[in-house]
Amino acid sequence: MFISRLRNVLSSVCLVLALICEENSSLPGAEVSIEVPEFKQPFHVPYSLEQGLPEDGVRQVAVTAEGGLIALDDRGQVYYLDEEEWKRLENSARSKYLFDKVPAFPTLSAQINGEYTVRDVAIQGDEIAVATSAGLYLGDGEIWHLALPQQGNTRWAPVDVRAVTYDNEGQLWFAAPQGVGCRQASNEWLLFTGSDGLPFNDFTCIAAGPDGVWFGTTNGAIQYENGNWHFRQGGRWLLDNHVLDIAVDANGSAWIATSKGISCIAQKTMTLAEKADFYEAEIEKYHRRTEYGYVNPALLSEPGDRSTAKATYSDNDGFNTGLYLAAVSFGYKATNDPELLEYAHRAFASRLFKRGNPGGTVWCSERFYCTKYHSHYRSGSQPAF
Repeated sequence: MFISRLRNVLSSVCLVLALICEENSSLPGAEVSIEVPEFKQPFHVPYSLEQGLPEDGVRQVAVTAEGGLIALDDRGQVYYLDEEEWKRLENSARSKYLFDKVPAFPTLSAQINGEYTVRDVAIQGDEIAVATSAGLYLGDGEIWHLALPQQGNTRWAPVDVRAVTYDNEGQLWFAAPQGVGCRQASNEWLLFTGSDGLPFNDFTCIAAGPDGVWFGTTNGAIQYENGNWHFRQGGRWLLDNHVLDIAVDANGSAWIATSKGISCIAQKTMTLAEKADFYEAEIEKYHRRTEYGYVNPALLSEPGDRSTAKATYSDNDGFNTGLYLAAVSFGYKATNDPELLEYAHRAFASRLFKRGNPGGTVWCSERFYCTKYHSHYRSGSQPAF
């Protein structure tokens, strides 16, 4: 009962907001505008069997010196990207050298007591960084020391280090179950854990690019960019959550290898208006229901395939459509777009129908607002927002 009343209250609030859009010229600060510049919008492009990759995906992906994309499967077969299609590369045995291999360092073996496994290696100038199961080692190939990263009063002795790389600014990054570390140019460390926003810590790989650093995990991909963490997980972003490898191209697109294919997370520059247009088109195509235009969630019979979308009925028709009404009302007030005005009219009409009875008497809790427009709809005209 409480939830039902709460939904009614929220729906009423949406109608109030719609009215404010009509009459807000008298409100203090009503003419204040905010300009939002263009921004980079990430999006997912999947490549799998239909685009030429093997059914069981690939285990490595790399960017060539010429900027091309190549991938390696479990059988040693190499593929290259030609336009939007992946093709098998002949003489794959000779092409395997294009993929980085973890080198062996006998001098490091002599220093570490007991068994250990080298997970990853990165080289910057004269320095070699080696991620091992015994810790993070730095050296020149002959002399090594165990890195003990420290930030303020916190110092780590990381073990089970999974991945290491240098970013475009020469900063050293490593990933381990303890968290992520970054050695800055000043030789000072930044240490990140879950309390600092790190989303997950079961790492599989790492890759640096022009827009920050990417981390592969067993449950998604993570990007660190300009002090912010971004977690990409699930069908919207990845063909499979277990990331096997990542390569980042010169444009900042992340190419992510999984057992189900390659997911490319790219970016395009757009405005908020362009993004709103995209979502309006999606709503028109997949989310409207009945002649009254209720806006509801759509269920997919095939995950990720929007062509299988079917708008659903629920007792939240009015609530969902009320939220949509408020959104397009504000949109119209900000842009004077006549299409948004039409969307607002349709949404308002559906709310009147939802709250009225066949005789046309408006009995809902929004009767003050409904009666203001009710005569317009009974006469077939539309209210002026």
